[in-house]
Amino acid sequence: MNFATISGVTLHYKLEGDEKGMPLVFINSLGTDLRIWDGVAGHFAGRFRLVRYDKRGHGLSDCPPGPYSLRDQRDDLAGLLRHLDVEAPIVAGISVGGMIALDYAAHYPVRALVL
Repeated sequence: MNFATISGVTLHYKLEGDEKGMPLVFINSLGTDLRIWDGVAGHFAGRFRLVRYDKRGHGLSDCPPGPYSLRDQRDDLAGLLRHLDVEAPIVAGISVGGMIALDYAAHYPVRALVL
């Protein structure tokens, strides 16, 4: 299991796929964890460097006192991607993960969005 502390919040994440492949980040929905992408990730692992993570308050990541803002979630993602040396990824998000992806793309370079 992989963990990174970003701005005082420890996030659980999983790296898969081709280390040299284009980065593809998956962001899960409210009330789920990175396992929501289990059925999808394997289809992309041969060509992409996959990043999946549990948002704050989800899965194995820290659950600091709320409320959590969209900016908090975006900053967590940005910090995690900096920690992993990921630049301009493809970002895929479902539900609130899509909102986080959109906010991230408004502030940081991305290659593509899948919402």
